[in-house]
Parts: sequence; C-alpha cells; structure tokens
Amino acid sequence: MRKFIGLDVGDVRIGVAKCDPLGILATALEVIDRTKIDPIARIKEILDDEGTKKIVVGMPKSLDQKNVKLKKWKNLWKN
Repeated sequence: MRKFIGLDVGDVRIGVAKCDPLGILATALEVIDRTKIDPIARIKEILDDEGTKKIVVGMPKSLDQKNVKLKKWKNLWKN
C-alpha cells in the first residue's frame, strides 16, 4: 500500500492531499492557513496520522505559469 501526501505550497495557504492505496488518485485532505497555525507542526501531525511514507511537493508557479523564485518558497522549510 502506498502512503503519499501531496503538498501544494502557496504564500498564504498549503493544500494537502492524500493518495489512494494504489497510488493512482489524489484526494484533497485539508488546507492549512499559514497565517493562523504553524504549517510545519500541522504537516508533521498529518504525516503521523496518515502513516505517510513519502511526500510530494508541487513546484510553485505564478499565474502566468512561470516558476516562482525558490528563495521565497524555501522560507517555509527554514525550521
């Protein structure tokens, strides 16, 4: 059984999805508001609750589909 969690990281919110047991379909799990709670702590809770084996993180894109500069994006993972 595959245990994947997908993260869609934005400036204000992080979308979290989990994978089905066959690894075919992702289903929305929750949206983390980074302005209200510590996103790293909540992600760790989700990983423990779901028994996650791997994390997939989406590459952030701007509205015109250009890659976002990673320096800004990396700030999430400083902890």
